[in-house]
Amino acid sequence: MEGALRVFLITIGVICSVVVTCDAAPSEAQAKGILQALAQVEADLKQSAVEIAVSPKVLDNSSPYPARVLRLAQQYVILNQVVKGDDGAANGRSCVAVNTAYGIDVLNAIANVNATIVENATAEEQLYQRQLQQRGAAYAAIFDAGARNVVVAAPGPWSSLLSSFSAATRAIQIIDNTLDTSPQCRSVTIALLKGVISEVGTIVFLRSWRLQQACNDP
Repeated sequence: MEGALRVFLITIGVICSVVVTCDAAPSEAQAKGILQALAQVEADLKQSAVEIAVSPKVLDNSSPYPARVLRLAQQYVILNQVVKGDDGAANGRSCVAVNTAYGIDVLNAIANVNATIVENATAEEQLYQRQLQQRGAAYAAIFDAGARNVVVAAPGPWSSLLSSFSAATRAIQIIDNTLDTSPQCRSVTIALLKGVISEVGTIVFLRSWRLQQACNDP
């Protein structure tokens, strides 16, 4: 797992350019679009995970995508436990483990952004593949925006939100790579989930999104 994460950290700088060029800071409209894309696909994947849980027979198919979608939902459950401190003394270890797994899944999604949709799969399986590709594209754009490291004199609310999220993703990568089980891991996880993801799910144009529940569900 540790070696895989190092590959993730090295590779991400190469792959992140698949969506946005790294020549300038994104505009306010671009920042809004990047965050909307992530919020939308996370909400879609959350709904897909619910559908898979209701009809688990889809997991019996040869396609790997239903299991990947369900694994993402399970990661959010563990992240929620970490945020709440529900795993007690194992909190630090759980925090690093789940964020590492989450990061590797992000890398896989980015690496397969342009993969051909499996033709002999069911419509549902093709949908899950597309959603995971959209997630990879959204994260690639976020990593790319963060890699620009351009200081904006008066950033708008969406640019500020994107900057905060990019900083949090960089911080959690460092924590995972150093296996930092200190309370800092939980603090950064809270920043990722409550300070950014839930806020995006609340602010963005679709009020029906349930993305906020990733942090707030009991």
